[in-house]
Amino acid sequence: MTEPRGETITFDIAAGDEHAELELPRALVAALADETDSAPDVVADIAQFDCTRRAYEMDADETAATESIEHDALVLFEDHFGVAFESLIDAEE
Repeated sequence: MTEPRGETITFDIAAGDEHAELELPRALVAALADETDSAPDVVADIAQFDCTRRAYEMDADETAATESIEHDALVLFEDHFGVAFESLIDAEE
């Protein structure tokens, strides 16, 4: 495996007793940031968006559990960003 060419940044992710690290190119994180975003804010926003998108696109064979997961993800997305996820999806179509 080859080494990255540029500088990287490592993020520590913790949930209870579990821990993981995420290493990304520093230039990528900077390119995705707005002028007021910190690097952790950028990664948190991307994680929030992508997890919500995945919940929204879960298998059409919805059960009560998948409906609940989607509902919770949509509520948390709106709490985080201040806008409904569906309004962003509808704007793209």
